[in-house]
Amino acid sequence: MIAPTMKVLDPERDIQMNCFDYKSEDNQNVPKYVIHVVDSKDKNLLKKNICTAIIIPQGRETESVFSSELGRQNLCQQVETSRLIVIFLGHGHTFTSLDNVKDELGPKILELTPLLCNNYEEVPVMAAGEDIGEKKLIDLKALGIEGMIVQDMKSLAQDGVFLRQVIYENKYDQIQSEMQIVYRDPKKHEIAESLVANSEMCPSKKGKTAILNHNHLTNEYQQGMLAGLFMTPGFGVNSINALHLGTGAGIMPMFLKEQLGDKLTKVTTIDNNPSMLKVAEKYFGFLPGDKIESLCGDAYEFV
Repeated sequence: MIAPTMKVLDPERDIQMNCFDYKSEDNQNVPKYVIHVVDSKDKNLLKKNICTAIIIPQGRETESVFSSELGRQNLCQQVETSRLIVIFLGHGHTFTSLDNVKDELGPKILELTPLLCNNYEEVPVMAAGEDIGEKKLIDLKALGIEGMIVQDMKSLAQDGVFLRQVIYENKYDQIQSEMQIVYRDPKKHEIAESLVANSEMCPSKKGKTAILNHNHLTNEYQQGMLAGLFMTPGFGVNSINALHLGTGAGIMPMFLKEQLGDKLTKVTTIDNNPSMLKVAEKYFGFLPGDKIESLCGDAYEFV
């Protein structure tokens, strides 16, 4: 039930609501929909007393225009609506079509409209793109792992590129690790078995193999982590020993190995979650051994 105060427009409002689907066979520990209700700060827009809903395609949820309060408020201004209902599609759930999402959320959208809403009968429901995006879930039961989601997703930013992500269920609004899946010609590139993606998301291509790309970092925070390393006096001249705290899916250690080549003596990486290390080796091509030492333990004690 929606609180009565939600029926009144409030220029300071940007609240989050989590919608779970306990009847679904998909993940019940993670909300199927995350909804932000945003009221405009523009007095003239508030007087219109109209409501608009927008569905964010899978793969675009981290864009600042949708993920930040400032971005959502600016979007409210662009749409010229009194109240904007921003709908995110939850990780670990399967969505078949935009129409199905609209049908399932129709009653909830009407419930969230302000009192005496002038377009209550026809609240527009838009999508921030042509469709809701594509996603395939990877079953972790074979590894006996619970509390995590691993999924493959079609990149909306680059044609022919896919993304593999791992997310903790108790931190469902954060992507723990993400890497590219790209196509390579095995006749031109030596492809290790550990790099073959084996993804249902990736269509087969004649003469090409879908692989995990350890030569690219998708996240800006990972790129930022490297800035200090690259500015170190003697970088590119002296041999490098690196310590990486928080292995995650092993993307950073593998990237350093690929990029630094002979200049890298060793990367020591440590993580306190043995399940994450299993996921890293099974689904992200993390391969301890040559130049990579992987430890399972508490990084605080190690340091």
